[in-house]
Amino acid sequence: ATHVEEFTSPSLCWMLIANACRMLQALGIDLRHLSPEIRQRRMMTFWYLNLVDKGLSIIFGRPPTFHRAMSRDVALPTVAQLLPYQPHNEARKDDGSRPGSLFGAHYIHQIMMLSHIIGHIWTAVYEKASRDEHALQCVRRDLEDWYSVAKPVRRPLVLVLANSIC
Repeated sequence: ATHVEEFTSPSLCWMLIANACRMLQALGIDLRHLSPEIRQRRMMTFWYLNLVDKGLSIIFGRPPTFHRAMSRDVALPTVAQLLPYQPHNEARKDDGSRPGSLFGAHYIHQIMMLSHIIGHIWTAVYEKASRDEHALQCVRRDLEDWYSVAKPVRRPLVLVLANSIC
């Protein structure tokens, strides 16, 4: 769904993401009987899907497939966990590991944190029968807090990236 968005209708992307979210829920994300590797892979998949699910919910004004309580129950991956998890890169021939991107890991981590806030924004805008100014102020504060953390983290990473290119 995330790769065909330019070639299909928005409703088809929505349907594909919603089906992927439901499939992950049916499989279970953090079940005890699963191996740690499978649990971590499902946790990563949850956060990627949550990011797209919440974004599409805001864009289309439709309820997200994942309830926002799920993002409290499923642990947010750390930057260290995200660094090697890059499913779009091919494995290195020498050691079988995937090349890591510190900038990419930080970027995805911040966006995953933002998806949690987007869930709060959706609730404040669409779920309330009447406009709740207190809820909107809380969401605004959460968004400003996120931005105040994301902006300083981004700046040194951009400098490191620029220096490595030069």
